[in-house]
Amino acid sequence: MVGAQCFPMYLHGHSKASSCYDHPTRPIAGHLPPVNDPSIGIAVTLDGQPVQGLCPGETYGFSVHFPAPRAALVTVSQGTIPESNVPRCANVFTSPGEELVKSIRASWQVTCSMLGSVEIKVTSGVSSSGKLLKSQLGFPVLRLSQCPKNKCMAGPTAAAEPVADAAAAPTATEVETTEMTPQVESQQSNLVLIANSSKPAAAAAAAPAAPVTAARDVLHAGASVVPASLTQIGSGCSSESRLGYQCSKELTKGVTLHYSLGGDQPSNVCTQKSGYERPGGAAKGSMMHFALESDLQGYLGLGFPTNPGNMVPADAVIATIDDKTASTTLGSYRLTANTAAGIKPLNGWATGLGAVRRFNLTRNSQTTTLCFSRPVSSSAALTASINPAVVPLIWSTSTSNDFTQHKMQGALIVNLISGKYFDVSSSLGSSAAQIAHGALMLVAFCALMPAGMLLARHKWLFGDSEAGRLPSSWRHLHQLLQLTAVLCVIASFGLAMVLFFSENGAGSGIHKLYTPHFGLGVAAVAVSVLQLAGGLINPGAGHSLAMWRVGHYSLGWVAIILGIVNCFIGAVLMHDLRNAALVAWLTPICVFLGVLALAGLVLEVPKRMGCV
Repeated sequence: MVGAQCFPMYLHGHSKASSCYDHPTRPIAGHLPPVNDPSIGIAVTLDGQPVQGLCPGETYGFSVHFPAPRAALVTVSQGTIPESNVPRCANVFTSPGEELVKSIRASWQVTCSMLGSVEIKVTSGVSSSGKLLKSQLGFPVLRLSQCPKNKCMAGPTAAAEPVADAAAAPTATEVETTEMTPQVESQQSNLVLIANSSKPAAAAAAAPAAPVTAARDVLHAGASVVPASLTQIGSGCSSESRLGYQCSKELTKGVTLHYSLGGDQPSNVCTQKSGYERPGGAAKGSMMHFALESDLQGYLGLGFPTNPGNMVPADAVIATIDDKTASTTLGSYRLTANTAAGIKPLNGWATGLGAVRRFNLTRNSQTTTLCFSRPVSSSAALTASINPAVVPLIWSTSTSNDFTQHKMQGALIVNLISGKYFDVSSSLGSSAAQIAHGALMLVAFCALMPAGMLLARHKWLFGDSEAGRLPSSWRHLHQLLQLTAVLCVIASFGLAMVLFFSENGAGSGIHKLYTPHFGLGVAAVAVSVLQLAGGLINPGAGHSLAMWRVGHYSLGWVAIILGIVNCFIGAVLMHDLRNAALVAWLTPICVFLGVLALAGLVLEVPKRMGCV
């Protein structure tokens, strides 16, 4: 378990997990599949006393004990762990660094929106290889009437659902706060997180409060989310929903999102024939309700990505309406690639699907509306459990029913508890930086470098038929071409690094060509710089010149081949991951290479015939 392959950091630190609820189910990082270990002790307590059920709005302490020091991964299926040390996953806690611990103690924040049953799951290991050991413990979420303290806003319609009643919302000073102070008992190799309740309430109020970060910061920095007990349903809505939802947001001109948390699906023109019913079985917790309106006459879709801002992988509901045949195609799907082939039907995680197109008097246009609901927790979904305070969404709409063409698209994160929303810098579509990266590489490896090589082959055009004497004009033009190409390569590589780190390597693991593209790019840049440097130190006549030519020519061929291959790979990636048209990238590649190849063949005839 100790080392770079320690599975908790490997699974979540290297983006091997598809969601924040993942545990290893197969061999990973040198470990065998996990097996149940009854010796792992899990306990959940409130005020030092063990509990048999969880009350919404409470913050519990939990402890995990091992018979011997281990590295461990701990998750909760609903709610958050305030001490979470995994970016983007507030429900995950891992043993620190490469340290083996005998016990873990932390807190478990139970939100007011939780219903059904929840579980705490542990996977651990004792070495860098061998089998993994797992255990889990489940609890029912109690109704507010069963809880001695009601820390949520009780409403008349559903005892377990918070309602929009400002008078019932507790203030920050009315809610008990617990500061968690991490301590490490080094002699026993134990990690202990001790609850420090000794700080007076007045002192706590005077101390600097942890900022309520935007939801995107919660996902990318692992910050704590706003406790449900401190918020109101719909209190942060930008505008009222005319479709009966708690909130609505205009995503862009002509596209509006409506959303609600809890209760049944709102009644409107879209949901009247949607066949809504609360899913049973593995589906637990409050229902989330959504509707998406668009003035465009093609398909429209709304989905839940595993990586905020990325289209794949994700679950989505997509609808198309054919006015000519008066037919509607509506379904829930799993998005595995940014192509039509990557849209695969997947039922069971969404309910109450509906779609309608009607004339909108307010907008004076035909409006297409898609509506559906999904539970907070569903084992059929890619993200099995969603924190209602941090719901990442992607949306797209088009003038066509062809899934491969987006007219408008975007991404955001919605807090269904407060009603607020946060725009995400979406990586959907081809950004200017991505286009510039590809264009610079294309010009360098498919135009400038091959043109420089063509001049080297046919220097007789400059009046010199002997390879040993290079006219100054030829040399200057050759060096200018190669220098410009390498500058383009370096600039493009810099853009690639900026994109990679700004997206936290989001493309890694999504497409099988991502890693080869990155590796070939690094190699092509290194060889190009080395080849240019060698060209600037021509040794002159003699034995060294012959050796220099072999090395210089070989490096040139290697750089061009690596670059051209990587340009084709990049075109495929831009198409699959960014929805860019293949023809937009393949056409200039083929034109540049085709023209230069044709010129080379034409010039080769007089050279081989001895006419020069």
